[in-house]
Amino acid sequence: MDYIYPELNPTTRTLKVRFVVPNEGNILKPEMFTEVTIDIPLGRRLAIPEDAIIDTGRRTIVYVKVDQETFEPREILTGITADGMREVLKGIKEGEEVVSQGTFLIDSEAKLKGIKPLPLK
Repeated sequence: MDYIYPELNPTTRTLKVRFVVPNEGNILKPEMFTEVTIDIPLGRRLAIPEDAIIDTGRRTIVYVKVDQETFEPREILTGITADGMREVLKGIKEGEEVVSQGTFLIDSEAKLKGIKPLPLK
């Protein structure tokens, strides 16, 4: 990346960025548009699949495996999202297993049984 222009277009909510790239065969022409993917190393973080998360609007819940037949609802605090994964800042620890498929089915059953999520610590 060579330069990020400081003005955001309020109508399109886009930002211009200038890149210097090789243009063998002159395939790229002035004023052409493209999509660019930028890989940014995010370091090591605790992350779970987005499909494991139930966002109620007021809190964010996951179901943690207690044993083969028991799952515990927990409130979590999340951070950044990348590649279908969401960072977990609080609420679960590394090594704990979360449900990533069928979460809404488990959530419905928990609500029928009156099971409340553990509050965020």
